[in-house]
Amino acid sequence: MPRYFFHLSFGNRICRDEEGFEFPCRAAARAEAFAVIRDLGHGRGEENARGWVGWVLCVADAEGEFLSLPIAEPLLTVASQPPRSKTTLVSLQGQLAELAQRTLEIRQRTIFLLQVDRQLRQELGSEFDRGARLKSVADGLLSGTRSLRLAAADINDLRLATRPRRRGRPHLVVLQGGAGDEQSVMKPRRR
Repeated sequence: MPRYFFHLSFGNRICRDEEGFEFPCRAAARAEAFAVIRDLGHGRGEENARGWVGWVLCVADAEGEFLSLPIAEPLLTVASQPPRSKTTLVSLQGQLAELAQRTLEIRQRTIFLLQVDRQLRQELGSEFDRGARLKSVADGLLSGTRSLRLAAADINDLRLATRPRRRGRPHLVVLQGGAGDEQSVMKPRRR
């Protein structure tokens, strides 16, 4: 069994426990420390308690100090825990079972939400890719439209350049001829 040492200290002064005591675990050594504090702090009435004010009980094992408790603090009262009854243990087991069930439900809900998150990320990624493809097509169409506008402007400029100029507006003149025939002749108007 491991050996535990109960050292007493007051300021810079330390009274070391050189022999120590054997306990099965740290919890048992901790329980003994609380019993020692209760005995020292409340041993012979009020005077004894005042005599221990400022003293500290330190519990150590082979790994080092793991507990440090003031012996007689004015506001400190160390109360021993009443033994647990069978109904308390059953109640604790029920609470533990309920807690385990809630933990399992939370874990299952978390797994479900992670799956939904993964699916939504995939859908968002495919929508993003689709948007990028549509943008590429739109950019191509837009550049094609610009090219067509430039070509149409070039064709219009060419038509205007090759079109002969008209000198005046023609007008219709009706002439009477022989035998009652009417002829239409287009004659340029003179200015």
